Amino acid sequence: MKRLVVCLVVSCATAWADDYRAVESPRLPLPHSEESEPYQKPRNPAACSIFLENLQYFARRSEPLSCGQPVAPKLAHVLRRVEWQDLDPDQHSDLLKTLLWGPGAKRRDPATEARIRAERADDIRRKVYVFRRAKLELKGYPLLRSNPGNLSSEISFQIVQFGFNVTDPENPDASLRCHWTKGRVMTSVPGPRMYIVSDDLAEVYSDLNDWVSDPQNLWRIDGYPYGEAYSETGEVRLSELRLESPAHLEPVCLYYFQNRPTR
Repeated sequence: MKRLVVCLVVSCATAWADDYRAVESPRLPLPHSEESEPYQKPRNPAACSIFLENLQYFARRSEPLSCGQPVAPKLAHVLRRVEWQDLDPDQHSDLLKTLLWGPGAKRRDPATEARIRAERADDIRRKVYVFRRAKLELKGYPLLRSNPGNLSSEISFQIVQFGFNVTDPENPDASLRCHWTKGRVMTSVPGPRMYIVSDDLAEVYSDLNDWVSDPQNLWRIDGYPYGEAYSETGEVRLSELRLESPAHLEPVCLYYFQNRPTR
């Protein structure tokens, strides 16, 4: 009888545990179409299982995952967060202007434009916005707005992130502040966007997304860059950075969160 009670307790705990699962044969909706196509395979066959193991490590312990980028100690040798360097909005004022209004945007009233840029610069300094570059050495074939033709040789480029700082639980703006919950759950406020820019940070080449949405984080799996996008329901999509023309993020695996209440 004692053994039966112990087994029932263990079974109950297992049945009600939070977890992450991989979506079998995920498909990618095609733009402007009702059709879809299968996700591509990552070049590293272990990438999807490594990332899933990290999600499960925290979910099964009911530890919060919504803010920051935690890494399980046992995976630290193969899974690492990409580091970021904050950019000075005064030193990179032209880049900030382009990210605010887009390249070649119609000029606004100079006084209004100056006021908005000053407000965003202040938001960046206060950590309400992020304005930063990924500490990655990248060479590939980005899509150049100034030269839409194919590049004859690969060039160096940077990844810059700009927008609301929605993954920070200490954001001074309470309406944008991230709240710790179980699962990789994103706020309903649009997060920061990523861009491919020239190596000297002078020209914005293109947006960096995975054809579905913008990633919130960048990771290294076995040294190679990946983007992570997650939703309000805890669905997580991992995309591999492809450096061939045009450089982009290619979705390679999809996971869903099973949020089960405890007894």
